Amino acid sequence: MKPFRDLALSAMGSSKQKSDLVRNGSQQRATKTPIACLCFLLVSVIGGILLFWWKLEYYESNSQEWMVPLGLVLFATPIVVLFSAFVSDICSSSDVSCSIRLPDSNTDLER
Repeated sequence: MKPFRDLALSAMGSSKQKSDLVRNGSQQRATKTPIACLCFLLVSVIGGILLFWWKLEYYESNSQEWMVPLGLVLFATPIVVLFSAFVSDICSSSDVSCSIRLPDSNTDLER
């Protein structure tokens, strides 16, 4: 039985290799996260600048109104995406359970 266990362990890789993969994966994630946050921040700033420009130049004449919805989408979407990713990361990585328990199918729901 021992040769089979050794074969299975060698096929799965050593624990050192696994820890290296986890460490490398977290390093890749750690370098991608700030870049993504900066890109979202840049898009949000561009949306805010677009809204501010419309307010200064075109508000009184009610022209170029396409800038308002585009500016709002560019301004608000990255904020919503970052918030949802932040909450998702908190719920998936902590010991606190964020899931809702559904009732058992064996229980009587008509009581």
